[in-house]
Amino acid sequence: MLDSFSGRVYYRPGQQQSPGSDAFQEIDITGITMPITKHNVVVTKAEDVARTLREAFLIANSGRPGPVLVDITKDAQQASAEFTGSVCAETSAQAPAQQSRPGRFDRAVEMLNTAKRPIILAGHGIMVSGAMRAFEQFVRAGNYPVAMTLLGIGCFPANNPLNLGMMGMHGEAWVNNAIQEADLLIAVGMRFDDRVTGDLRTYAKSARKIHIEIDRAESTRT
Repeated sequence: MLDSFSGRVYYRPGQQQSPGSDAFQEIDITGITMPITKHNVVVTKAEDVARTLREAFLIANSGRPGPVLVDITKDAQQASAEFTGSVCAETSAQAPAQQSRPGRFDRAVEMLNTAKRPIILAGHGIMVSGAMRAFEQFVRAGNYPVAMTLLGIGCFPANNPLNLGMMGMHGEAWVNNAIQEADLLIAVGMRFDDRVTGDLRTYAKSARKIHIEIDRAESTRT
């Protein structure tokens, strides 16, 4: 019914409005959350709820972990469906394996062997992937000093002499100075975030870089 005084539309209780009809408090939640989620989806059928939630957890935990939003419409929440217990196809949610370009590994080895002032930049990805032991073996084998991001703290023993401390805006001055004087940066499981780098035009200008990162979007922009 239409209120002739205010021009507002009042709906009868239980009346359902289709998406995109500018109904009361309607909001494009997937559009709003797209920049801050790894994936989001709208579920409009009750029979799709279980499968979608399984896929959401799979996507959230695969590759680089991240938030997934599942928006379930009101009619889907109120409806009933047969629960099958079927497992979702993992191939649709997991990122394809990334193959390194030919020659990149050999070039990285050459850079490691010829560097005179190398420094490892260690990030949270080392802990997320459970690679702390392998990372420590790599550090000890090359006797590389390690600088850590805020979330990378804990990926390497704090009492090890090779542990320089935290880098970046809120890090230690001597760590940032060492990075600026390095001739090779080995970034492992970390983004070159502006909180770490500051002005890119003056960041470690003399250093070559090796970036080991599971998220291709982060590695291609460096």
